[in-house]
Amino acid sequence: MLTPYTYLAIGLGTVGWALPFPLFRSKRKETCRVTLDPRARWGVGLQGIGYTLLWQGKFWLRTPSGWQIGIALSLFAAACLLSWSSATTLGKEFRIDAALKHNHRVNES
Repeated sequence: MLTPYTYLAIGLGTVGWALPFPLFRSKRKETCRVTLDPRARWGVGLQGIGYTLLWQGKFWLRTPSGWQIGIALSLFAAACLLSWSSATTLGKEFRIDAALKHNHRVNES
């Protein structure tokens, strides 16, 4: 059985990973022509399928060993770091689906 600390780690990790998406989302209405690639939605859909498959197993009934917890926490930290750094680097060009504006600029840091 998972401990309350494990659920806390899962909750905090998920919030830490997901928080930059609404924070760095462009709040301005698109004033220029945007070309959307509908294939980009497949990535979002595949992530949804992955989460759905995860919850099909009864993983919460098993007790993970120490090394599994360590790997999971380090992967959570890496995922949080990647989501925050990508959202801050992309700035106003950050979006969920792939698109290209006619005045698109690549941020060079």
